[in-house]
Amino acid sequence: MGISSFFLIIATAVSGNVGTRFTILTIFLIMAGFFTGRIAVLRRAGFFMGCIAGTVFTMIGVTVSSMSTVSSMSIATSLIVMLVSVLVGGSLGLLGAWLATIGHPYHKHKKP
Repeated sequence: MGISSFFLIIATAVSGNVGTRFTILTIFLIMAGFFTGRIAVLRRAGFFMGCIAGTVFTMIGVTVSSMSTVSSMSIATSLIVMLVSVLVGGSLGLLGAWLATIGHPYHKHKKP
C-alpha cells in the first residue's frame, strides 16, 4: 500500500462523510420548506424557514467542529460560510414550499 493509496482512502472517507451530511441536510431543508408551505400556503414562509434551518445547522456544525479541534477559520470566513448556508437553506426551503403549493388555488394564475 503506497502513500498515494493511503491518501485516496482518506479522501474517499472524508468525501463520503461530507456527502452524506449534505444529502441529509438537503432533504431536511426541503422537508422543512414543504411542511411550512403546506401549513402557511406562502412560499416566502418556506424561504424564511429554510434560512432559519440553514443557520441553525451551520451554528451546530461550527460549535461541534470548534469543540473537537481548534478552529482556524477567521471571522470573515465564518460570516461568508454563514451567509452561503443561509442562502442555500432559503433556496431549498423555497423549493420545498413551491412543491407543496403547486396545485393550491391561491397560487394558480387565471389566464384570460
